[in-house]
Formats: sequence, C-alpha cells, structure tokens
Amino acid sequence: SWLGRKIDDKAIDELVEINKKVGIDLAFEGGEAETLAVDGPIFKKRINILKNKKTWHLDSGLYIIEEAELEDK
Repeated sequence: SWLGRKIDDKAIDELVEINKKVGIDLAFEGGEAETLAVDGPIFKKRINILKNKKTWHLDSGLYIIEEAELEDK
C-alpha cells in the first residue's frame, strides 16, 4: 500500500515502473496522490506524527493524523 508511505529513492524507482505500465504522473499532478511534507530545510520545526489511522473505501484511502507535535531541529 502507498497510503502513509515515505517517498524515498526506492519508492521513486517503483513509481517509475508504475508510470511505464499505466502512465501515472510522477509529480502526482493528475490527482493520483496527495503529499504532506513533515520536514524540510526551510522549516524551523519538524512535524512528528504520533498517531495515525489509515482507512479505505473501495479504491480510495485516507491517512488521518490523529495526534502530532512540532519538534525543534
């Protein structure tokens, strides 16, 4: 499942293969996915997700953040 998955180098390699098979937009510009950045070089703090829930309805999923905190870097 891709729901809640970190997009790292391995995931990008898998997405490239999926793109070759079914033609998804690798930048998710076609609505294939939504992303959330929890840390970055311009962020003063990072978001730590402490509790989450994944739910599915047919072919659509939700990643619900139930508890999170800001952490100093």
